[in-house]
Amino acid sequence: MSIMRNRGLLASVGVATATVTSFAGFAPAVVSTAGAVDGTDGANTATAEPTADGTYESCSAYFGYGKNEETDTGALDLTTFPVTVQGGVPAGAAPTVENGGIDVVLVLTDIDDAELRCVPEQVTESQWNATWGDIPIEALNIPSWPGPGHYPYPTVLPDFTPIEEDEELLLLGASPAAIGDLNDLASVGFEVVGVPEGYTLVDPTQTQPLPSTFFGTLLPFVLFESDPTGPLPAPLVEVIEAAAGPTGVTAYSEAVDFCIENQDVEPTPALPDANDPDLVAAVQALWDYVIVPDVPGRPVAPITCDDVGTVFGVGAIIFAVNATIENESPITVSLPVAPAPPAPPAARAAQVTPAFTG
Repeated sequence: MSIMRNRGLLASVGVATATVTSFAGFAPAVVSTAGAVDGTDGANTATAEPTADGTYESCSAYFGYGKNEETDTGALDLTTFPVTVQGGVPAGAAPTVENGGIDVVLVLTDIDDAELRCVPEQVTESQWNATWGDIPIEALNIPSWPGPGHYPYPTVLPDFTPIEEDEELLLLGASPAAIGDLNDLASVGFEVVGVPEGYTLVDPTQTQPLPSTFFGTLLPFVLFESDPTGPLPAPLVEVIEAAAGPTGVTAYSEAVDFCIENQDVEPTPALPDANDPDLVAAVQALWDYVIVPDVPGRPVAPITCDDVGTVFGVGAIIFAVNATIENESPITVSLPVAPAPPAPPAARAAQVTPAFTG
């Protein structure tokens, strides 16, 4: 039983393939570039400068949120642009990227240093639902649409060598489709290119890199199976510690090691500490995080390797999606502080003329 590759992990809840391999269809979406959202073959022309009227083209001309069915590519990373106003108090609503007060462009740079700048578009509820409807969302606790103000961008792979014979890592390094005339991407960032009259841009004043949050969260889960001697992925540890404490982390880690060591043994042997309350609490905490409430099959003692593998495998994608929702790219602008009005002159004391008492 492979902790990551078992295709029957969620049979009890009607999910046929609930592992990293099962969402391999999404893996090319986090490689170095994303395809045009309409499924074109990348014939768009990269535009490094604004048009004659000073505007930029929408990023939707080149890529959109989620997996592209034509090219198996897309953009699964997200960011928000929270704005802080220093100094004076805005006369009306504070400017934001969403209300058009702050102008932002994404800056995509490829390995040949060619650039494309485009205006990011918010992910819509329909795009979100279409993307995550491709997996058994009725069982997996994929978060609902996070609301307006979340902007997708393509992920850039870190420079690493895939582990030989590891199909997940090889798939994650698959050749991507192009964005416009760009080659494989080397970086993705954003720039603030406009603020309202009277405001001054404080930060960032240069291109700000955007992190590969989706892939960065997903990769430790994939690497762990290839090298289970390393530490558990941090998101798993955080969830277990919150519910079962350090002893739960230890119990779960030991169970994972046992299951991996015995994954080729048929039938899979029983866990030595299958009834350990710490292990039960750890597995149930992860189940509650990655599976929607009230779905049958919540693990109880004795815990099996299938229980351990279920919450490990499906947890990866849940953690990755949640991490992208939490990603922020702060912007700070300032307003001049109006000078305080002059203080009114001090009242002069009334002069009293003594009365003549002659």
